[in-house]
Amino acid sequence: MGTTVTWWKLGLVFVLGVLTIGLPGAVLIDLRFGQSVFLHWVAGALLIIPGFTLGEVLFANSRRARRVVAVAHVSIAAALWVIVGVNVYLFLLRGRQVRTYADMRTIVNYLDQYSGSHGRFPTQLSLALPSDLRSYFGADAWGHPYFYEAHTDSFVLVSFGRDGKPDVTDYWSYRQTAPTYRQDPTSANVACLYDADQIVSDRGWHQAAGK
Repeated sequence: MGTTVTWWKLGLVFVLGVLTIGLPGAVLIDLRFGQSVFLHWVAGALLIIPGFTLGEVLFANSRRARRVVAVAHVSIAAALWVIVGVNVYLFLLRGRQVRTYADMRTIVNYLDQYSGSHGRFPTQLSLALPSDLRSYFGADAWGHPYFYEAHTDSFVLVSFGRDGKPDVTDYWSYRQTAPTYRQDPTSANVACLYDADQIVSDRGWHQAAGK
């Protein structure tokens, strides 16, 4: 004997399908391919299809079929949510990395302004910063204080990265010998190097040191 289909049951299983498979699938696509309009349409489809699929299974005549597909559905949903969780975590890490580079770029601008007015770089980083921003720029996006060293017309500014541990014993020597980037350091050339030192000096942005 078949199962009687009612609108509230159909609505319920549709919502369950959306939350368990459609939503994490859409979020995953948005995190990975957020700039693609086509993939946003795909994400929308993911929010619709699983509800009807789940409803069809729950209203099937075979109890065994319902059980098998329900287990498969739960397994797929669990896997999707785990993948989404990992990608959200990586997205947040990337955000901190990019913010640190953006903050360091702003600090360099203040250092250049100070040098232009005084004919030298400040001996202390705080001297180049507006008083109301000294607290904000006192630490990187990971919450660690910056390393700063200056000698008249030269300086080096370092973020120790996520782990807060220095990867170089002598940053002044590293400033003189380390290669510099040819492109914006917030691009893919620094992706995933969250624990590596981020280094900029009067010579430009240096390749990340360490991990």
